[in-house]
Amino acid sequence: MNSSIQKSFQQYGSIVSQAKEQRAKKEAGGTSFGAQILTQSAASLGLATQAEKSLQTNTRISSESTVAPRNSLADSITKVKFQSNVYGYSMDSEGFMGADFNKAAGLPSNFKIKKKSLDEFIRHATKDNNLNGFLFANVTGKLFGNNVFDDIDIANTIGQYYNIFSQVMGDNLNKDYFTDSDLLNLPKGYSSKGMETFNIRGNLTEKRNINFLNDRSEEKVTNIYRNNFEEASKLKNDLKEVGVDFNLHQLDFSPKSLRTNYSRNAWGFNPDMSVYQNSNGYTKEALFMSFLKSENPMILEGGTTKVKDSVLANNITIAAQTAEFRNFREELEKVEKIMQSEEALKRTIKEHLKYKVMELDDKKISKISSDLFNRFTQIYRDTKIKNML
Repeated sequence: MNSSIQKSFQQYGSIVSQAKEQRAKKEAGGTSFGAQILTQSAASLGLATQAEKSLQTNTRISSESTVAPRNSLADSITKVKFQSNVYGYSMDSEGFMGADFNKAAGLPSNFKIKKKSLDEFIRHATKDNNLNGFLFANVTGKLFGNNVFDDIDIANTIGQYYNIFSQVMGDNLNKDYFTDSDLLNLPKGYSSKGMETFNIRGNLTEKRNINFLNDRSEEKVTNIYRNNFEEASKLKNDLKEVGVDFNLHQLDFSPKSLRTNYSRNAWGFNPDMSVYQNSNGYTKEALFMSFLKSENPMILEGGTTKVKDSVLANNITIAAQTAEFRNFREELEKVEKIMQSEEALKRTIKEHLKYKVMELDDKKISKISSDLFNRFTQIYRDTKIKNML
């Protein structure tokens, strides 16, 4: 991290107060207010040059009737670290990444990923309609296009996803090939802990809450769902209704998902799956690609991945402008915090109902909390991975 960005994290706490002072003097139009915040805040954070350039560009774009053209895939790929061959790593004559890439990503030495699968990953993860979309809107409401990174450490990102995949698969990775019948026995979903996500209400001195990137390097899978996934999914929805976030990831290892040109979303990650199949069945690499499809993958925080300074300056401005919204935005309680006891769940339900039109008496709340608590403890016990604390 360069010194200007590091300094920004140290001094960022003053931005919200500056924003409130400027809000009283705000003139009509969001761009003029953004100019005041951006030039003053960014100057004190050591990002003045990038911020001024960003503002000039954004103001110009906002006066145009069309969205600025987006960079081509080739332009996007040049932003990724590129050294000797592809993405800085070797590639064999058949287009598979070499052993040096596997080592950097923490993959098994015999794991074979096509270079064009990485191309598709980057294409998907740098689109403005991806979950990374927070990165792509600037202070005028227009888009940066896909040019928000100075560097993408693709090996680090792939390695983080593989670490989760290997935990989900467990002993299944001892197989070299999978038949259609094998796929039926694979997990339908999982829960985990330890993912460091950006938080719209979080501490704005933390890097991830400014660059909007998640860090999954320390993530641990805690529960595996098979035939009981639908039950877990219904429980997730019911808990959400009372203000509780049940961390549940859906997986799709169906033959349909393992085919080329299929994704649950028309705009989703969609690699060429035919290169991972042969007469013996589906390879482990095919399952990994299907896992990534289910994850709707993003570029992750880690390694040499770096968001442009101008984008960080833009994010700081947006944070200042939306301070009030962020402070009052309702946030779901994490299930781990309130499922230690039925009384904790009951308190959460009561607190959540303050924001709702509907009011329930204590007797009804007790019945709801008892039902949800019993359902959660049962499915958590049934799906918990052995030796997981």
